[in-house]
Amino acid sequence: MAKEKPAASKKKAAPNKFVSEVVSLLAELGEVRARAMFGGYGLYCGATFFGVIAYERLFFKVNDGSRGEYIARGTEPFSPSPGKAMKSYYEVPREVFENDEELVRWARRAVEVAEVS
Repeated sequence: MAKEKPAASKKKAAPNKFVSEVVSLLAELGEVRARAMFGGYGLYCGATFFGVIAYERLFFKVNDGSRGEYIARGTEPFSPSPGKAMKSYYEVPREVFENDEELVRWARRAVEVAEVS
């Protein structure tokens, strides 16, 4: 007689230190949370999906009006796999990430972009 398989656990993996740090830094925006998805994390402000955390890197939602600032600072679009760039999410520049006020400003803009997308 075959043994029954145990029920799959619905327990979600706890966010890593980097994810927790990002959520903490962006708390000023309001209800910010990270949700595990596709090997990384999606960032939400309320119901608005505005960012991605993958490979210990932070990416924000962009549009035609904000993308240039990311490109000018030398960052690249999020690439979930080689050759598959998602040009609507760009990596947050290191100097922005390291400045709390600037990071919140860029995140706020990403939320605004996501709300109208």
